[in-house]
Amino acid sequence: MEASYKNITYLFIAIFIVVIIGFFNSYFGLFPHFKGLPDMAHLHFIGWLLWFSLLIIQPLLIQFNKLPIHRLLGKFSYFLAPYILLTIIGMIKHSYSIHKTPYLIATHPPGLYFSMAGAIYFFLFYILAIVNKKNTAFHMRYIIISSLALLFPSVDRFFIEELKLGEAGGAFTPLIVLLIIIALIIYDKVKLKKISRPYIVALIFTLAMDISIKTFLPSHAWQSIALKIGQYL
Repeated sequence: MEASYKNITYLFIAIFIVVIIGFFNSYFGLFPHFKGLPDMAHLHFIGWLLWFSLLIIQPLLIQFNKLPIHRLLGKFSYFLAPYILLTIIGMIKHSYSIHKTPYLIATHPPGLYFSMAGAIYFFLFYILAIVNKKNTAFHMRYIIISSLALLFPSVDRFFIEELKLGEAGGAFTPLIVLLIIIALIIYDKVKLKKISRPYIVALIFTLAMDISIKTFLPSHAWQSIALKIGQYL
């Protein structure tokens, strides 16, 4: 592992803390009875808990030269990622069963578009990390970027539900993720004297996603697509 990233575990722990804060009222704060939550919510949580465990443990295994275990856990992610995808689909179905059409065409979180966008963000960069597993520098950075996908639903809920900012609250999350990516670009430039391609890819994709939220999401084209998706939920 690059010396400049030896403490990357702290970033993953920080993201996990943000997730707990963002989902406190809708999940963690309902402990121990979790009244009103479906079983799928618990299966979804278990998947992400295992994922965060990997994020925190994997860098430590590299740091302590436990590479065989690191590789074994990496292969476990090949099964865990599809499991998480299935639980995301399950949660989308559950949300649709409660909110019906308004969930499909919502122009602010939570809504189908945001659920799909977050899932695509996570799986795109996870797949890029796997494709680049032999390029350690790229692999690590794509994993870092994929973890940022967890900020979208968490920060959205914090601004919308905790701070009571309503629809306007959803506009802050892409900005925060963009600022984190820019900070990572600057960090590499200062520490390594170069700009890493994965962060540039992430910057472009995040900007494109933000633009799509402002332009494509409110369009009749998306509403038509969303309603068709609803026929299969």
